Amino acid sequence: MSAQRRGPLRERYEKRYFSAARWIWRQFVSVSGQADAILDSVAEALVREQSPHAGVAVSHSRVFSNPYSIVVKLSLAEPSRTVLYIKKTLSPPHRTAVVSRRIRTEFAILNTLWNAFSKDDALAVVRPIICLPDEQILVTEECPGPTMQALIGERGKWYSFSRDGSALRDHCRQAGYWLARFHTITRQDDAEFDFQSLRDYCEERMAGLHACTEAHLDAGFGDLLFKSMEILVQQLRGEKQVVTGRHNDFAPHNIIISRNGICVLDFTMFDYESPFYDLCNFWVKLECLKSSPLYWHHTVSRLQQAFLDGYGGGIDCSSPLSRLVQIRFRLTRMLEAISEPASYPRKLLNRHLFNRFKQWFEMNIFVN
Repeated sequence: MSAQRRGPLRERYEKRYFSAARWIWRQFVSVSGQADAILDSVAEALVREQSPHAGVAVSHSRVFSNPYSIVVKLSLAEPSRTVLYIKKTLSPPHRTAVVSRRIRTEFAILNTLWNAFSKDDALAVVRPIICLPDEQILVTEECPGPTMQALIGERGKWYSFSRDGSALRDHCRQAGYWLARFHTITRQDDAEFDFQSLRDYCEERMAGLHACTEAHLDAGFGDLLFKSMEILVQQLRGEKQVVTGRHNDFAPHNIIISRNGICVLDFTMFDYESPFYDLCNFWVKLECLKSSPLYWHHTVSRLQQAFLDGYGGGIDCSSPLSRLVQIRFRLTRMLEAISEPASYPRKLLNRHLFNRFKQWFEMNIFVN
């Protein structure tokens, strides 16, 4: 595709994306080469904090990577036989202070939740061991088990002969209950809904969608969207909303199904906002499955309902606040679907998801 067809906005979007990708790759190579130094720092910190894991021999280690971090999995030898995860966050120099603050926050909220859930075997978070914020390192203990996403993929498809449909619903119901407890533990004073931060987030995603010629969005789609959002938020003016802790990525891939119940991972982006963000994130993640021919719509709807039932009921997915928050996650999924490099069959599925979500906007947002 020529630069002329891509247009200047698309070129600026690609330039920023690939510059970030190059930086992340350089950091990955650099950090991978310093794995021994990272492990030495952790070993010294464990001794300094008098951790029971200090000085225990390592029987096996493995390194994982993603665009944002390097993760070292350490299997400790007997008598401990514990598995630790050492996460080293990758960040550019100008983001060091922000990332260090987030690591402190993540470690603190993990400690709070670990203590709060200590008497409930069915609900848990990964156990925090130690954090080194200046070195952007967080150490947690493994919670063994498959992710909820893996189980849904294995047992939720229409051709699966597994009889665990009720078990999947129980897991989703338990996830809803965990989230309700989490929101209760982290409840703050009520406040007006922060519409500006939501709008800023959505404007960035809309810019990405308009930069993708494959999206085929009308020029006025964004203007109509933001006008509709203004109408929805007007219905909330003057009303204080519930504010709780926000996981910011509460979804099946961050939930481990353990022997006793569920365990939630990754509080990297924890902050405080409306509880609808976590509710809608999980719900929309499941909604994406309906765009795949591998899942029956009614099966996914039952999982969604079980999740809402577990949270406690009374959640109206068509309320103004719910629709406002859903806009964030649906725009993100649309941008990912249309910009993801994929095979031709995958592109067809992504286009189907894109069109379904676009239709949702036309039926639920643009008509108030």
